[in-house]
Amino acid sequence: MEANTYELCLISPVIRAMICGAFKESKNFNQGAKATLELHNVNPAAFEMMSSLWMGKKIKVSDIWQIVEIAEVADQFGVCSVLEHLESLVLQLLRESPSSCVDLLNVSHVLGLQNLEQRLMVHAMEHFEYITQTDLILKMSEDHLCTLLQSDNLVVGQEELAFKALCRWLKECGAETGYERRKELISKLRYMHLHQDFRMNQFLEGVLEDHTTMLMRKFLDEASALHTWINTHGTADGFPRQLIDEDGLRPRSSFGVEWSGATKKPGKELDGHSKRVTALVVWGRYVLSGSSDHTVRVWDKAALACEHTFSVGFSVSSLAVFGDVLAVGGFQGEMAVWDLTQYTKQQEWKAHVSGVTSLIFHGTSLLSGSYDRSIKVWAVGIDGQYEEERTMAGHTEGVTCLASWGGRVASGSRDGTVRVWDPASGAAIATLEGHNGVVKGLAVRGKQLFSVAEDDTVREWSPETWCAADSVKICEGGSGRLPSCLLMDGARVVVGTTGCEPAGEAGANERGHELRVLSAATLGQEQVVAGSPYGHVWALVKVGNTQVWGAVGDKVVVWG
Repeated sequence: MEANTYELCLISPVIRAMICGAFKESKNFNQGAKATLELHNVNPAAFEMMSSLWMGKKIKVSDIWQIVEIAEVADQFGVCSVLEHLESLVLQLLRESPSSCVDLLNVSHVLGLQNLEQRLMVHAMEHFEYITQTDLILKMSEDHLCTLLQSDNLVVGQEELAFKALCRWLKECGAETGYERRKELISKLRYMHLHQDFRMNQFLEGVLEDHTTMLMRKFLDEASALHTWINTHGTADGFPRQLIDEDGLRPRSSFGVEWSGATKKPGKELDGHSKRVTALVVWGRYVLSGSSDHTVRVWDKAALACEHTFSVGFSVSSLAVFGDVLAVGGFQGEMAVWDLTQYTKQQEWKAHVSGVTSLIFHGTSLLSGSYDRSIKVWAVGIDGQYEEERTMAGHTEGVTCLASWGGRVASGSRDGTVRVWDPASGAAIATLEGHNGVVKGLAVRGKQLFSVAEDDTVREWSPETWCAADSVKICEGGSGRLPSCLLMDGARVVVGTTGCEPAGEAGANERGHELRVLSAATLGQEQVVAGSPYGHVWALVKVGNTQVWGAVGDKVVVWG
């Protein structure tokens, strides 16, 4: 780096202060030549980027370590204002490389960027299953792991993943963790939410050293005692308080929506869209709804109010969110990616020859299912744009829904089958046959896969044999209703149904749409929740632990 030291120092006292201790002037400066400013113990490339940020210029970083180097140089020169600009760089890197979430979380903690650290923690919780089933969990610090484990957003099926992830972390990363700290981490688990078969197996044998294993077994035994209490008394209302409150056995804020209080009560209706609402997705403290009216609405889930509306330019058929990135699918095969921090469109392209029926993020990839019978895997290229990585084909009719868990993806189709894929290679793993109608929805609980179809059945599939472990009829014959979508709500399966045209005001509620609530363990029907006398339930989404939101006609409906 060359400059005239005297002229440079005159420009600003701040610059003079910056260079005072970090540069050495060239000896030939007094002879009128340009001075060479030599850096001492400073990364020149990082200094150049830090200077650009300090002067308000935009820069692009390629990896997380560049951000760390910039922060170190800024700290060395005492330019604290630069640290504020690093937040946008971290979010930019997260959008381009979602798998870097844990690394970025650790760096944000080191840099003291508390607001950013909180945002990244929310992102980690939203992608809990991906993090806990990959090596990302091993990169987590003790504090971040503790926060993740005690999140009230975890549903019942995720508790077993949390249990296994903690055991793995303690075994591979917890050698220096003291007993009291281990006890604190272990106490964050909710053992009441572990399936009985899981609690009774020998999973802990040989996993951890004796004293930690004994502590976990103590919690498991006490959880079993609580389950015995429930089985004996037939209700959770009489939990012995001394057992619930001690040693981390307190249940999370709710086992799911309190459906019993919603019997025959339609949910709260939110107006705003002018045409059919087709898709719902949760984004932090908001719920996003997409519609055939070409708009996406942003709803505050606490206030039940619309905070923002933006047009995507085409009729919306599906939505998916990863961090602050929104993927939108259209009925004519369009796809677009939006930055939700600025509500700006980053990319739009023709992805399929027919409508995009389903979108999901699977790790760092975006998957789309379409009526053109294909499932496409999209990856972020070097220019930050999504590019087609591969196509998975096999269905004989249009793809209607997708679900993701572990390293697998399941697809439902109008051909009545459910297919299981390895998205990394595009290989077909299994074809699940049994439904006699269009598959309308898929849902995952732990390793369990559930499907619902227009043949009026919900089926549970065994991951060992990929045969139907159980099935049950949903709607009464002759009711005019058919299953239309599926959602997991903790230990329950919630099925949305179509409505039918009411004959008149009398008996209208009996002919409208309904929600059927089933036990995930037995598929026994627990509750029938009445809806409005019009419209079909096109989509359902779980919001926190106490609400379920649905797309019904041109309205968004909230239960719970």
